[in-house]
Amino acid sequence: MDWLKLFKQQNQFSTGLAIALSVTGLGLSVYSLSGTKYDVIEFCFKPKKNNNRAAKYCTQDKQYIIPEGYWRQENYVPTNPRFQPQGTFILSDKATRLRTIPATNPDAKNWALGSLILLSSSTLLTSKRLQRYKREFVAYFEQLKTDLNQEIQVNEQQREITTHKIAVETEYIKDRVTRNDQITRIKDKSEGEREFDREQAEKQNQLAEYQRLLQLAKFKAEIAKLEAEEAKHRSEANRLLSAVSVSLELTEEIDYEALCPGKVGELEFYDWRDLVDDAVGIIVAGNSGSGKTSVAVWVAGWLTKDEPAQVLALDPHANVNILWGELGIHAISDFPLIEQQLILLIELLDSRRELNKQQLDLEPTIIVFGDEINACLDSFSNKEIIELALRRLGSEGRKYKIIFIALNQSSNANDLNISAQMRNNYLLIALNATARQLAKQWKKDDPRKKHVDELAYSCIVSGAVPESLAIHPTHHTYKQFKKKGNKPKGLLQINQLPLTIPLASPEDIQTDWHKDLVAWADQLGKVPTPDLIKEKWEEMMGHMPSSKQVELLHEYLLNRN
Repeated sequence: MDWLKLFKQQNQFSTGLAIALSVTGLGLSVYSLSGTKYDVIEFCFKPKKNNNRAAKYCTQDKQYIIPEGYWRQENYVPTNPRFQPQGTFILSDKATRLRTIPATNPDAKNWALGSLILLSSSTLLTSKRLQRYKREFVAYFEQLKTDLNQEIQVNEQQREITTHKIAVETEYIKDRVTRNDQITRIKDKSEGEREFDREQAEKQNQLAEYQRLLQLAKFKAEIAKLEAEEAKHRSEANRLLSAVSVSLELTEEIDYEALCPGKVGELEFYDWRDLVDDAVGIIVAGNSGSGKTSVAVWVAGWLTKDEPAQVLALDPHANVNILWGELGIHAISDFPLIEQQLILLIELLDSRRELNKQQLDLEPTIIVFGDEINACLDSFSNKEIIELALRRLGSEGRKYKIIFIALNQSSNANDLNISAQMRNNYLLIALNATARQLAKQWKKDDPRKKHVDELAYSCIVSGAVPESLAIHPTHHTYKQFKKKGNKPKGLLQINQLPLTIPLASPEDIQTDWHKDLVAWADQLGKVPTPDLIKEKWEEMMGHMPSSKQVELLHEYLLNRN
């Protein structure tokens, strides 16, 4: 990044100076600890009357060293024994001074003081540079925010220009059609009034209509492209700005003591270490603000701790859910694309069912987040797609290395459009309101119910495992519930692989008609009406098409003819 290169260039001199000060200070500190700091006296014990035999008493092994202060200590001891301190050290009269050995490092205190000054200067310089780095870091992201907003405005202006071009072209084509209608009847002065060739006029009108539809399709594709680029810039802006305002707390290890306390008094908690074996499929249910997305991400981090996986999010609200972007997870937000992606996942499951064990072991694990299940049910053209995905991915997906993690505000089987027995194939992680709803089956004086009602962020696991209390993985430390504001803690980094599975794209949706339908239209000998296409589509494909699919197929048949 340019700001980082600039900061490194500006920081070279300061870094070198800080290192020099630190090295010099450490060197002085080491030097201040070396050598002797005080003068010492070398002496031996020899009798005063045997000076002629002094060498006998002052051999090398009988010479001693004592600090100079101790040698003179007897000068400061009171003569009265009553006032002499206990343990007073007084040399014998036989102690004979041989020489004074001067200190090798008498200025050690000064060197230590110099070392302290240099190390303090280095620390202060480093602190100032870090403060400047923080200021430049924030200023850079503010500038980046401004640039991204400007780019988004330019894209919006381009889209407005394109919309205006569509309106102008439409009016122009309408004028041509009107003019052709007026020309169908003309007067011939020599022969009188006669009918113009109606068949020729109808062909011209039909050609003009085809041209209008083709132009509209081109403009729609251009608008879709601009909207996709705008969404991409907005997503990038949200990701970068969120990195400044809200930083995720990632960790490499799970605090087992806090998350898996086992039995505490009368309460027994679920051991999250069993998650790897229990998670055939997972449903995370809870009200808004209960941490559904963060818990789902925490689960994915735990499942990929030892083995990486390809990760994909299907979230209609991905434009406001910045957690996917912060963790680098590819997200699909359009309802038609989500519906198409679920079909591709089911096809992937079918293809893996034909592999043997050795071949399946070579396939990567796939983790799919399916968020806002109720919204998908209300918006899919074929509601059976979500039911089929929940039923098949939940019951047999894990066997073929596909893990489906569904997120929804309700855990009710009817709301999920599946049976209660099928829902129990999943490990249900109930949070807050959903957890309190499950706790109603316990008596009022049951300590489990009291525990759930008292917590700001509660959690119960059930479904594929017996119902039991659990510690909320990402919000258990908070004492007060906030619908917005409490960021997740202790998220595990997801060990991701690059996506290689087939992904739904707008081109797939625009050309998602079966070749048998085109062959059927050819047999009719004319372009079928949209209603006729809709009826035949349901008959041949087994499900109702969306209005967009019918419109695009009809335009394709018109333009082809």
